[in-house]
Amino acid sequence: MLTTKRIFIIFLLSVLAAIAGLFFLFIPPKEPHRRIGILLYQETPTTLAFLAGLKSSLEEKGYYHNKNLFLFMENLNSSTRTIPSVLKKMKTHKVDLLITTGNELTISSVNASFAKPIIFALVTDPMRNETIEAVDHEKNVTGISFFTPYDRTLELSKRVIPHMQTLTILLPPDSSWQDLDKLQDACDGLNITLQTLVSDSYTEAITKLRGRTDAIYLPNDIKLVMNRGIIRNALIKANIPAISNNLSFKDGCVLTYFADPKTMGEIAGKMVLKIYHGAKVKYMPTELSSHFRLTINLNLMKRFAINVDEDVLSYANEVIQ
Repeated sequence: MLTTKRIFIIFLLSVLAAIAGLFFLFIPPKEPHRRIGILLYQETPTTLAFLAGLKSSLEEKGYYHNKNLFLFMENLNSSTRTIPSVLKKMKTHKVDLLITTGNELTISSVNASFAKPIIFALVTDPMRNETIEAVDHEKNVTGISFFTPYDRTLELSKRVIPHMQTLTILLPPDSSWQDLDKLQDACDGLNITLQTLVSDSYTEAITKLRGRTDAIYLPNDIKLVMNRGIIRNALIKANIPAISNNLSFKDGCVLTYFADPKTMGEIAGKMVLKIYHGAKVKYMPTELSSHFRLTINLNLMKRFAINVDEDVLSYANEVIQ
């Protein structure tokens, strides 16, 4: 026979069970931790700015690294690391998707038939190189690209270096940079003579250019980026100003006009969120970033005794003193 006390306990347990049932009915289950793989050649000012934009975009929607989101970054700046070995590691991490930076990493990842969605970034003009051919028939690849405005870059450079009549582009052997014809067209339009110097002995090559060129152009090449400190010192010693379209060279160039990697990171973050909310990658077209920034290195201009164009300074997003 049930006592009053037992009846009360049973009633109380029933009420608690009903409350627990309502809790699980109306409170949605906790969202699982997301996992994103990121492939870089090296941590440079460009890739760091891209990552800052990516994290900012994700945090805005409540995704925080090491809380409900894990970012697995792999640098391929060592000869012992290969794309297959890194992709195998990404599979071990059970990433939801992969973000690749640059043309070569994107092509290699796609050719390796990575099963998860791929978002490529920091890719220049994919319509004219192998990147678009590699991803054209793939259903799980999309990304962000940009076009380099060589005409505008040289117009601004002529105002910063008025005496610039000869421009030399420095390229390492076996460079994958493919825009020489575009730079040549831009030079032709401004009556600038373009010379090409291929060398990986950067200090020696730049020293020999003293008195033979008015400026040096540093293209978007990973080998040059990795040696940017050596190149900067050689330019200063040879008293030759340089220009570039790559953020990573801004400390060694009097003028740098570049597609903003932070903005591209923000765009990549929005793509990630679309995928997490159910968007199909095959219906997500490649996006084009048109946000550019101008950096003027006033410190180097003074070293090279170049008069400051106040009008150009007013256009600059950043002035290095």
